[in-house]
Amino acid sequence: MMQVAHAQTIPHSVISAGATNAKSGNTSIRGTVTQTSIGRIAAGNTRHNVGFWYAASNSLSNGGTLVVIPQAEGTTGQKIKVPLLLQQSKNLITTTFPRRSFEATIRYNATVLESVNLPCNRTGDICTLKVIGTTGDTAGILGEMEFIPKLGNAEKTTLEIVSFVWKDAPTIKTVTKNGEVRILNVCREGDSVRLVRSVAATMLAAYPNPASSHLDIDYTLGENGNTTIEMIDMQGRVVSTLKSGNAKAGSFKDRINLMYVPNGSYFLRMQTPNELFTKQITVQK
Repeated sequence: MMQVAHAQTIPHSVISAGATNAKSGNTSIRGTVTQTSIGRIAAGNTRHNVGFWYAASNSLSNGGTLVVIPQAEGTTGQKIKVPLLLQQSKNLITTTFPRRSFEATIRYNATVLESVNLPCNRTGDICTLKVIGTTGDTAGILGEMEFIPKLGNAEKTTLEIVSFVWKDAPTIKTVTKNGEVRILNVCREGDSVRLVRSVAATMLAAYPNPASSHLDIDYTLGENGNTTIEMIDMQGRVVSTLKSGNAKAGSFKDRINLMYVPNGSYFLRMQTPNELFTKQITVQK
């Protein structure tokens, strides 16, 4: 008796990336599920890729782009990466313009997140940073923001897209959807979340700035525990380590020798068991 095998078509809605990075050509999506494979809806020449982060949008039928930041979670002191995604576009990439340049301004709670790879302009508890780049794709990752979550005045913060513009085509309509980062390991007591500790304030100061031959550091530790104070360049490489290891609470003064440090911009970074501080400094000899 002959058996006939029948082909089975699996719908897009059940395809998973298996908690790995999904990549096709120059486009890669990092996540547990390939966003371009979930709930795909096609209507004529317009296609909407509906994932877990947002709903379908029908506002781009005449041309435009959809830019989103996903939801994310993090543990204090451990680096996380949050992508800025071009989720869909129409009439963005053409033969005349195979690449487009963009600039996005992102705003968030600076007591909850510390930016690692991008400079932050802080006013009070609010930070703004810019993500700048180019893309030749109609969907994919435009850029990545690296943060270290920290113990702040809230359990989470919105990553708000304050503005987004295609610099060589400012008239292109762009729809944006904000993201959010939630802190996982906050201290709880019953139904209350305790984010403020009854210890002395931690402080970090550096002078002179700009510096030439040396940099004087004043710092106050509000708690005992593992503490690291490092000077890092704009690529995140450690230039000098002032302290690394267990430290006691108190006020201290120290100095970094800049004899072999090239001119440029740097960050002084101090990480305690529950907090992270950075100061931007300039070496100018």
